[in-house]
Amino acid sequence: SMRIEIDEPSSAFRAFSFQLGDPDSTGRRDLGDIPLEAAMTLKIELVGPKGEPVEKGYILVGRETSVQGLALASLRINDSRREAKEVGGGKYVLERTGAGLHSLRVMAPGCAGAQASVETPREEPFVVQLAEGRRLAGTVLSSGGKPIRGAEVQVDSGPNLSEPDPKTSTGEAGQFLFDVLSDGEYEVSARAEGFASPLGRSPARA
Repeated sequence: SMRIEIDEPSSAFRAFSFQLGDPDSTGRRDLGDIPLEAAMTLKIELVGPKGEPVEKGYILVGRETSVQGLALASLRINDSRREAKEVGGGKYVLERTGAGLHSLRVMAPGCAGAQASVETPREEPFVVQLAEGRRLAGTVLSSGGKPIRGAEVQVDSGPNLSEPDPKTSTGEAGQFLFDVLSDGEYEVSARAEGFASPLGRSPARA
C-alpha cells in the first residue's frame, strides 16, 4: 500500500492511502494532477441526551467528493479520513479541510454511536445530538466455566458502529461492559492470551 500526503501550509491538507495496480509499459502509473485547495476549518459540537456538552469524544471525518474528475477518482480513491481535535467544552475542530461533503462517525462515553453529513464551507459549528448509549454486558468464561480476566472483547458488527470497533477488557470476574451502543443486534468476539483466538463470537442485543 502507499500513502501520499500534500502538506502545503496555506492550503487544505490532503492525504491518500491506496493500493497501486499494474503499471503501464513504461513501469509507471500516472495519478494525474492533484490540485491545491483553500483551507477551511470545520467546527463540531457534541451534545448529549440532556443537552450537555460531551467531552472525550472521537470524531472521524471523511471527505466524500474531493477527487471527482481527477485521475485518482478512476482508482476509487478519496482523501483519507482524519480525526477531529477536541478543544474543550464538547467542541471539536478539523483544521485545514477542503470544501464539499464530509461524513462524520462519532463515538463518545455513555452515548450511542452516530453518523452525520455536513457540507463545508460553513461558519457556525455543526451540532451532533447524541442519544444515550445502550448497555451491553457479559462475562467471558473458559471452556471449564472459569472467568477469564484481561480478555479483549470487541464489537465486530452492528448498527452505527464507528471506527475503530469498540473494544474493552474483562475485569477480575471476566465481566465486560459497553455503554456506547445503539438499539440493535450486535456480534461480539473475545480473545485472551493462552486461549484459542478468537475465543468465540456471539450474537447480542443492546
